Amino acid sequence: MTTVAVGTRAAVRRAADAAPVGGLWARTDLALVVGANAVGLVLIVTGWLGSSDALTLNAGVDWLKVGIVGVIFAGVCNGLFLLRGRRAVGLARRAVLGVPRDRRAVVVEDEVALVARPGSRRVHRPACPMVAGKPVEAVAAAGELIPCELCRPGVAG
Repeated sequence: MTTVAVGTRAAVRRAADAAPVGGLWARTDLALVVGANAVGLVLIVTGWLGSSDALTLNAGVDWLKVGIVGVIFAGVCNGLFLLRGRRAVGLARRAVLGVPRDRRAVVVEDEVALVARPGSRRVHRPACPMVAGKPVEAVAAAGELIPCELCRPGVAG
């Protein structure tokens, strides 16, 4: 087998430079989640104090509903906050690894042009970011090698 150089360190650096900077969340996101938690806390405390002063069971249950609304409101806002952070992590991962947004749009390369790292059990396409800048060997057929989950050699668009 012959050794083939795939990718460069400069390409990996360019992808890393394209990643979003400044953390996962913007200041407005942090301000909104803190405000939402404050509103939720106020509703919870109001429901608690109102139910403790209630003279009848029905009045206590009504105040309990206010507290439950506060818990649900704070939980939904925190969940949306975490989802926004997860999305930022996914976008940064795509920028660093160079994964296209739509994997179906990837052009299928010649299946004979597969590469593998020496001693590795995985086979990759030559443009796979997992072997970029690393010494690889050309492989004629995948054989018993496991296809990479990222570049998916042998899978049509």
